Amino acid sequence: MIDPVVDEKAQKNTSKRLNWSFLLIVAVFVLPFFILPFVMPPETMKKSNKGTFIEPYVSFAELNLKSLQGFEVQQSALSDKWKLVYLMPSICGEACKNALFTLRQVPQSLDRDVGRVESMVVMSGEGNSSELLSLLEYQFPSLMVFYADGGDIVRAFAQSIPEENIVDAGYIFLMSPDGYIFMRYDSYADEQESIMKAKDIRKDLKTTLKGELKK
Repeated sequence: MIDPVVDEKAQKNTSKRLNWSFLLIVAVFVLPFFILPFVMPPETMKKSNKGTFIEPYVSFAELNLKSLQGFEVQQSALSDKWKLVYLMPSICGEACKNALFTLRQVPQSLDRDVGRVESMVVMSGEGNSSELLSLLEYQFPSLMVFYADGGDIVRAFAQSIPEENIVDAGYIFLMSPDGYIFMRYDSYADEQESIMKAKDIRKDLKTTLKGELKK
């Protein structure tokens, strides 16, 4: 039998970790832009992050994700890990396949931080979904796969990335454990460009994980 006192304490600790995750994003990536202008000229400033910030952040809940069986997916049902999120285009060309390799390989390359990051694919449900599912099942079985309506995706990113073709733009995103999507990366058909971008994503993740409080 679960001790209600212990269980309540565990819930409070989980809540504290989620709050720290959000504050970490601000501390690692945002504060330098406010502090550095006072210590060095703007023209000599260099961004510490490799990705592009999303402002405002997009909440996981706004995507209204569904499982492959059609059930609604709540953020609370997912693990409290950092996540790479890929909006999979309706047609998976070379850039798409390279992005999927990135999602599979980067979390495995984090040395002692392996296990603290996982990857998920969001399909819009448009196009040849059966072909895409076969690709994911046989070549990328470790990736979590969800559905989202194309209209919900456009609305969720309307303020931060006002692009009509965002569903097929092939962006890779970083999402915090408390469900905020806060940074994006492009995907590339060229293999070497894709490898370089994967290194950028890994560097940003290492920076983030280095500052996070250990569980």
